[in-house]
Amino acid sequence: MARGFSLFSGKKVLALDVECVANGKGHNDRVPCWVVIVNEKGRVLLDLKIKVTDMVSPLTRFSGVTAAMLRSALPLDTVMRRVHKVLNSPAITLVGQSIENDIAWLGLEKGVHYGDSEDIAEHFRTYNEKYKDYNYFSLVQTAYGLLGTSIQSTAHSPIEDAKTAMRLYVEWIKTGRDAEGGARLTRMRYKRQFPQETMPTDIHCDGVCGAKYQQARCICGQPCVERKRE
Repeated sequence: MARGFSLFSGKKVLALDVECVANGKGHNDRVPCWVVIVNEKGRVLLDLKIKVTDMVSPLTRFSGVTAAMLRSALPLDTVMRRVHKVLNSPAITLVGQSIENDIAWLGLEKGVHYGDSEDIAEHFRTYNEKYKDYNYFSLVQTAYGLLGTSIQSTAHSPIEDAKTAMRLYVEWIKTGRDAEGGARLTRMRYKRQFPQETMPTDIHCDGVCGAKYQQARCICGQPCVERKRE
């Protein structure tokens, strides 16, 4: 989708964030444990935790959940029925950071549960002439640089993530300012203006690999994923 254009007229825009726990030691071994859906006004439409029976690690540092929090969670099929009540139309556009992962984890079908999706990370990426590649920014960095807010400073929360993604969409993407935002984030990175906590160095947790997008740092040997290129 072309940057700088709003193609959402007449559509319902919802922010989706799915947290996962590990059901294996690899970076692709993930199952959903928490689903949040937020509307364009920032109202939480859905906030449900999912019972997981084959958990290797709750990945608390990244997911915000503990094993204890999931003991009273709902079965997956019950949660999915609730999800499908909200996501049930090709007129829905889903927004989120690396939204393709959330869609895949829930098994959502384009044209049935939603019609389009917008990845926050893709909108604010910038091209790096030196390395002939793209610069990407985490949601924490993007929120700090463009919204002036610090998120995930204590416990990770998909509610906070979904609301932040929606604010970025409303204030920067919907208004066609995504290229401007990407340029600002790039300048901040080069000038080292991001707080240290927005640049985590440890991507692994409890012996579980977290290098899905970083082949050089992978410790599990599973296939890594390259960001989309155009």
